[in-house]
Amino acid sequence: MIRLNDSVLLSRVDDEAVLLDADSSVYYGLNAAGSRMFELLAECGDRESAIHLAADEYDAPEESVRNDLNALLDTMIEKGLVKEDAV
Repeated sequence: MIRLNDSVLLSRVDDEAVLLDADSSVYYGLNAAGSRMFELLAECGDRESAIHLAADEYDAPEESVRNDLNALLDTMIEKGLVKEDAV
Protein backbone atom coordinates (compact mmCIF):
# COMPACT_ATOMS: atom_id res chain seq x y z
CA MET A 1 0.00 0.00 0.00
CA ILE A 2 1.33 3.42 -1.00
CA ARG A 3 0.50 6.30 1.31
CA LEU A 4 1.68 9.80 2.12
CA ASN A 5 4.01 10.19 5.07
CA ASP A 6 2.27 11.73 8.07
CA SER A 7 4.05 15.06 7.71
CA VAL A 8 3.14 15.51 4.02
CA LEU A 9 0.34 17.79 2.90
CA LEU A 10 -1.31 17.33 -0.49
CA SER A 11 -3.01 20.16 -2.31
CA ARG A 12 -4.72 20.04 -5.69
CA VAL A 13 -4.34 22.89 -8.15
CA ASP A 14 -6.65 22.27 -11.11
CA ASP A 15 -5.62 18.84 -12.43
CA GLU A 16 -2.17 18.97 -10.85
CA ALA A 17 -1.04 18.35 -7.27
CA VAL A 18 1.52 19.81 -4.90
CA LEU A 19 3.04 17.87 -2.01
CA LEU A 20 4.81 19.59 0.88
CA ASP A 21 6.61 17.83 3.68
CA ALA A 22 6.01 20.08 6.69
CA ASP A 23 8.99 18.58 8.55
CA SER A 24 11.67 18.80 5.86
CA SER A 25 10.17 21.57 3.68
CA VAL A 26 10.50 19.32 0.62
CA TYR A 27 8.15 20.58 -2.07
CA TYR A 28 7.16 18.39 -5.01
CA GLY A 29 4.80 19.11 -7.88
CA LEU A 30 2.91 16.54 -9.92
CA ASN A 31 1.70 17.32 -13.42
CA ALA A 32 -1.73 16.12 -14.55
CA ALA A 33 -0.52 12.61 -15.45
CA GLY A 34 1.50 12.20 -12.25
CA SER A 35 -1.39 13.49 -10.19
CA ARG A 36 -3.77 11.02 -11.85
CA MET A 37 -1.33 8.14 -11.26
CA PHE A 38 -1.10 9.02 -7.59
CA GLU A 39 -4.88 9.26 -7.42
CA LEU A 40 -5.22 5.79 -8.96
CA LEU A 41 -2.72 4.43 -6.45
CA ALA A 42 -4.76 5.86 -3.60
CA GLU A 43 -7.95 4.36 -5.03
CA CYS A 44 -6.50 0.92 -5.82
CA GLY A 45 -4.01 0.56 -3.01
CA ASP A 46 -1.39 -1.24 -5.09
CA ARG A 47 0.87 -0.59 -8.05
CA GLU A 48 -0.35 -3.30 -10.41
CA SER A 49 -4.02 -2.35 -10.20
CA ALA A 50 -3.14 1.31 -10.76
CA ILE A 51 -0.96 0.37 -13.73
CA HIS A 52 -3.78 -1.61 -15.37
CA LEU A 53 -6.27 1.22 -14.90
CA ALA A 54 -3.88 3.91 -16.12
CA ALA A 55 -2.89 1.89 -19.18
CA ASP A 56 -6.56 1.54 -20.08
CA GLU A 57 -7.33 5.18 -19.32
CA TYR A 58 -4.38 6.56 -21.32
CA ASP A 59 -4.47 3.81 -23.97
CA ALA A 60 -0.78 3.18 -23.28
CA PRO A 61 1.29 0.00 -23.03
CA GLU A 62 1.33 -1.37 -19.48
CA GLU A 63 5.13 -1.68 -19.50
CA SER A 64 5.48 2.02 -20.29
CA VAL A 65 3.03 2.96 -17.55
CA ARG A 66 4.80 0.60 -15.12
CA ASN A 67 8.18 2.23 -15.84
CA ASP A 68 6.78 5.74 -15.40
CA LEU A 69 4.93 4.88 -12.21
CA ASN A 70 7.91 3.11 -10.68
CA ALA A 71 10.18 6.06 -11.49
CA LEU A 72 7.67 8.48 -9.93
CA LEU A 73 7.29 6.40 -6.79
CA ASP A 74 11.02 5.83 -6.43
CA THR A 75 11.56 9.59 -6.51
CA MET A 76 8.75 10.27 -4.04
CA ILE A 77 10.00 7.56 -1.66
CA GLU A 78 13.57 8.88 -1.93
CA LYS A 79 12.34 12.39 -1.05
CA GLY A 80 10.44 11.01 1.95
CA LEU A 81 7.02 12.02 0.66
CA VAL A 82 5.42 8.58 0.51
CA LYS A 83 6.01 5.15 1.93
CA GLU A 84 5.08 1.73 0.74
CA ASP A 85 3.73 -0.55 3.42
CA ALA A 86 3.86 -4.30 3.08
CA VAL A 87 0.47 -5.74 2.30
